[in-house]
Amino acid sequence: MKKIKIDKQYMKICMYVLFVIVSAIVIEKILGNLQIITFNAKNVLDVVAKILSPFLVGTFIAYLLNSPVKSIEGLLVKNQFFKSKKSVARTISIIITYILLIGIMIFIGGYLIPEAVGSTSLIFVTLPERLLSLEISAEQFLRDSNVFEVFNTYFSNWSNLFDFVNAAVQPIIKNYSSVQTVLAKVIQSTVGLAYGILNFIIALVIAFYMLSDKDIFVNIAKKIVFTLFKKSTAEKIVFVGKNSNHVFEKFFIGKAIDSAIISVIFFIFAIIFKFPYAILLTLIIGVTNMIPYFGPFVGTIIVVLISMLSNPIQALWILLLLLILHQIDAIIIGPKVLGESTGLRPISVIFAIIVGGATFGVIGMFLGVPVFAVLSSMFTIFLNRKYDEKYTIHTQSQSQFQEGEEEH
Repeated sequence: MKKIKIDKQYMKICMYVLFVIVSAIVIEKILGNLQIITFNAKNVLDVVAKILSPFLVGTFIAYLLNSPVKSIEGLLVKNQFFKSKKSVARTISIIITYILLIGIMIFIGGYLIPEAVGSTSLIFVTLPERLLSLEISAEQFLRDSNVFEVFNTYFSNWSNLFDFVNAAVQPIIKNYSSVQTVLAKVIQSTVGLAYGILNFIIALVIAFYMLSDKDIFVNIAKKIVFTLFKKSTAEKIVFVGKNSNHVFEKFFIGKAIDSAIISVIFFIFAIIFKFPYAILLTLIIGVTNMIPYFGPFVGTIIVVLISMLSNPIQALWILLLLLILHQIDAIIIGPKVLGESTGLRPISVIFAIIVGGATFGVIGMFLGVPVFAVLSSMFTIFLNRKYDEKYTIHTQSQSQFQEGEEEH
């Protein structure tokens, strides 16, 4: 029997054609059922996220607590007793950090949040009355200063404006002040709250063991990287990882310390001069100060507007105090605490905040600066390496050309 001769070139072309046809059919099926696939994929991701949520939250907590654990461990290791017992020093460091964390959580949950919620509710409840008081005060001021007659046409509609504001605010006040609505929501959320508390406790336990065995996890991650990639690429990945961790850690810890200092100073002045809603205003200043450049500006506007509802004259003093505090922060506190934590120029920081905020909202505004700093650092390293390679090649070519000319 004569053997059939197979042309390998034609066989290769047939395989390519078959691959294209199958790919086209698969893509057509995917596009035709894209909505169903997306819905099912979302359900699967929701289930996976629900299952893995304690591990994800635990990893996040461990990352946040890693810096204070390292600091406390560094102090303990200086003692002769702990030099040979580093595992004991780490365990004690983690326990001390957890005690501080739990204390802060109790203070926030037991004092700050109830005070802030109470102040917010009071603002909503008394808003119509305060708007009316501001309107009367403004009209009285204008009458006393003989300006009211000139702008009488405009200010005659103030009562209509107040009616509009009152009509818009009253439904909100009713919803917020309705005891039955609040109780119904509390009852409906009991199961979810209990599940969330249980997940958080599990996350704390996971974070404890992750902090205790972090050296093992780091070594495993390095082995995986060096196994999957060639040595030069793996070294670059490890370098980028270390650099990214350094930027994120220094930025967030530095901004948290900086915001805490500004908040404490403002709170001291608020207690001394009896500013209204001191706890609420302090929390707003602390949270918004975490956002570079725009944060302090936004926080100042919100705080001054809230203060004006209670006492317009005092609001001016609060504005002056915040302006002084932000200048002190920019000139003294910020550089001391943060230093060059990101290495970015002001225009780059503004760009990172705008892009991050537009893409991921408030979270993007927080993460935009360190992420952009990491990307900028990687791009700078790549650019410098390419430039050095090109410059070296160009220099070598010139040297060879000059040597050739000398020989001739």
